Amino acid sequence: MTELHSNDTDIQDSTTDLLHILIAESNPVGLLVNNAKALGWRVSSVTSGFELVNEIMAWAGSGCNLPDVLMVDWQMPNVDWLEALSILTENIKHQKLPTILVVSDHGSEHIAKVDIEYLANKILYKPISGSALFNAVNDAVVKHSGNCERVFKSTRIEALKVQWLPRVNVLVVDDSEINLEVIEQILIKNGAIVTTLKCGQAALQQLYLTPNAFDIILMDVQMPEMDGIETTQHIRQQLSLDRLPIVALTAGTLVQEKRRAFDSGVNDFLTKPIKPFLLISTVRKLVGSYRSRVINIERLTSASGIMCDNWPIILGTKDSRNLLNNDLLLFVSILERLLIEFQYLETYSEVTITKTNITFDKLTLAAQIHKLRGGAGLIGAQELYQSAGRAEIALRSDENEVNPLLEEVAQHLTNLRLNSAEFLSQQQCITDERTEIDIQNIPSINLEHIKLLISRLKRQDLSALTMVEEYSKSLRFILGEKTFKKFKSMLQNLEFKYAVTLLDSTDWIFEEKH
Repeated sequence: MTELHSNDTDIQDSTTDLLHILIAESNPVGLLVNNAKALGWRVSSVTSGFELVNEIMAWAGSGCNLPDVLMVDWQMPNVDWLEALSILTENIKHQKLPTILVVSDHGSEHIAKVDIEYLANKILYKPISGSALFNAVNDAVVKHSGNCERVFKSTRIEALKVQWLPRVNVLVVDDSEINLEVIEQILIKNGAIVTTLKCGQAALQQLYLTPNAFDIILMDVQMPEMDGIETTQHIRQQLSLDRLPIVALTAGTLVQEKRRAFDSGVNDFLTKPIKPFLLISTVRKLVGSYRSRVINIERLTSASGIMCDNWPIILGTKDSRNLLNNDLLLFVSILERLLIEFQYLETYSEVTITKTNITFDKLTLAAQIHKLRGGAGLIGAQELYQSAGRAEIALRSDENEVNPLLEEVAQHLTNLRLNSAEFLSQQQCITDERTEIDIQNIPSINLEHIKLLISRLKRQDLSALTMVEEYSKSLRFILGEKTFKKFKSMLQNLEFKYAVTLLDSTDWIFEEKH
């Protein structure tokens, strides 16, 4: 289930500029009025054609802005919809009228016979669902004004259980598995088709093979070897993909970093931890402009993930459900990954490194703490997030004394581990019980499927990626969680040769072959 929250104070401003809808229908508290109000729009209503004409003329005469959209029921007392609209077009220039949507019980042929002046911009048929209402109004406003953000930003989007990005192809490039998992889950739940890669070089290779496959790229700025800025420059210059939207992702807020990113050719900038509302809004805006189309929403057919009414608040963390779409499984996954991946930092300091004669590479350590900071922000571990930020700045600025800051990071990381131990233990028991049930429902995968997958991998056929997604549950069960994640990581980096070797070495597959 997708839950995007647009009511955060740093996301959506006051209601002074909300979308304004005037609804003309005989029932002042009808379903149409209630649905429009539920979406958070500013709604005015009239109950007859006579009132409709008077209301619009009064607004126009006073110099006030007319509503953005006029929704008219085809059956109204006194003056019907067609006569009312004809009167308005005689007194107000047609191009200055709002977008006009006619709500009808009849087919378009009936409306077309009487609407010889083409006054209706679109016809909606009763009953009208919330998603159909949003799509109709959004499509009309975009065509009328060219503004593809207005309706989305005016909508209380948590009121709609829908997919906001159906069939949008997104390439996500980030060296952090935690960031990849979070962004991928947000996008997939909203209907997007997602490809994830862990380095800039892999992204360039993918785009070279399939330059027109993606609608947008989400690019981490700070990556080893080839960072996001350099990768973007190659995409723009060497691959000549000038119009493909690229959004820079970073946990930093340095002005010079943003300037470098925009100079390299990125279209927009999102700061980690990524807020789902801003992510979806940015993707809709850029893809809509790039592909010259309105992205319609689609109703959810089923809910994914486990939604949690009582979000766990672990000592040292704050409520982070909005960042993770209220997905408890995702929260647990990130917390476990963070504690495992960065366990070594609990005893990591300049002193311990010196004693063990290991070269103290401050920039490498800064990159690792940068990743830690991103994960901590996602689960709401504020003390760890802030201390990691201070340590990263000190390491990058080459300050002489960083040991106290590293010890502070280590202490907060240890506290998080201790405070979350009981919660993670409880979740593991729940997972074990659920796994026993799910094993019986795993779709079977046979040797022919495996042979076909290996054949595609050997040919470096990208359809192998789709096949892996199709049989992901079976492969996860066969390979085991740890090996499956390693296998997926190889695919993300287009290391097909190593992926084949891993499959060939799997006991189950070896036994089946013989």
